[in-house]
Amino acid sequence: ALPLHPRLAHMCLRGRELGFATLACEVAAILADRDPIRTARDAPDADLRLRVACLRDRALSGHPLPPGARIDEGRRHQARQAARDLQQRLGRADARALRATTAEGMRDDLDATGLIIALAYPDRIAQHMGEGRGGSRYRLCNGRGASFGQADALAQQPWLAIAALDGASADGRIYLAAPVEQAEIERDFVDQIDAVEIGGWDDDVGAVVARSERRLGALVLESRERRDIPTEAAVAGMLEGIRKRGLGVLPWTDALQVWRRRVALLRRLDASPSGEEWPELSEETLLATLETWLAPFLDGRTRLAHLAALPLGDALRGLLSHQQQRALDDLAPTLWKVPSGSVLPIDYSGDEPKLAVRLQEMFGATITPTIARGRQPLTLELLSPAHRPVQVTRDLVGFWRGSYLEVRKDLRGRYPKHHWPDDPTTAVPTAKAKRRK
Repeated sequence: ALPLHPRLAHMCLRGRELGFATLACEVAAILADRDPIRTARDAPDADLRLRVACLRDRALSGHPLPPGARIDEGRRHQARQAARDLQQRLGRADARALRATTAEGMRDDLDATGLIIALAYPDRIAQHMGEGRGGSRYRLCNGRGASFGQADALAQQPWLAIAALDGASADGRIYLAAPVEQAEIERDFVDQIDAVEIGGWDDDVGAVVARSERRLGALVLESRERRDIPTEAAVAGMLEGIRKRGLGVLPWTDALQVWRRRVALLRRLDASPSGEEWPELSEETLLATLETWLAPFLDGRTRLAHLAALPLGDALRGLLSHQQQRALDDLAPTLWKVPSGSVLPIDYSGDEPKLAVRLQEMFGATITPTIARGRQPLTLELLSPAHRPVQVTRDLVGFWRGSYLEVRKDLRGRYPKHHWPDDPTTAVPTAKAKRRK
């Protein structure tokens, strides 16, 4: 029965019930495209209370018209007439309710402008979320973001009800709004407030958190942290955090990284003692399968700091069968005994396993060392007595027969006290610094 959009009609009817029928009719008249104030493009003012005060021929306390703004007398007259027509349609109930409310000491009804807007646009109740690139940012009850296009006197209000908003993007621009009190939201929208239990990963604190929250749509009215986090929620939250931060948050050691590369090599070679496939240990696969191999070891852990004591080696080794665990050291050893008797580490950091050894310690060797039961030759980084590389090869015999003579000539000049035989395949290997007597 009211000649208004249903949202504005609802606002007027609810406003009458709350004792603010006059204010509701004035707001409805202004929002029906009868804004009595024209503002400069570079100095807008979004406060709807200013428009209501203008209809009443009074100034808004502490809030004069912005520079460049002026009153449009034609629109003000239209808005006043529209507001009176709406009040007549609503009837006399307003006067009784307003007197009763005033008797209880209700504040100036202009301060209720935000509440009146919220009755028409409950989905546009907005909570201040801090400062962003475009100034103060707000989150609406419906989950959208909003901000003022330029500096505005309302920009620091903790709660707003937005009457006019640019709907062209996910982050809208606020054109008309008014402050609303949280106590008003709690009182007049109580049937829309939900109590929820929230648990999950909080990336800001690097921990799993659990909270009891009271929410109005996407807005958090109250949040209390819980100390008792269910085990399943804690594990799920930790897995989420590890996925967000990456495998680097786990307590990797150099030995574990080498272990991972050794398994990766055997998978690539398809070298298994029983024909079973070696597991895939790429970062993508490990992150995708955290529930399988890591989750059982996360019990009781809720923070990134707790991962320092995680038995990561046990978790990773669980990906191998018993036979694979026994065969790993045989197929991809970490150490290699060279002809001189020295036991040296195999470097698995590159694409191919590499053994750095002084050239003299390989005298007498007639085959290139291999692992994985002969399927993978070791790349030999042959070193001078000063441990500087002189040759890299995967064909030791070919080196002895070929470029060794050039290398020998250079080494004899630089290290004359060392023994550089004509035939290295029959020479005695040595780890000593000087020529054997």
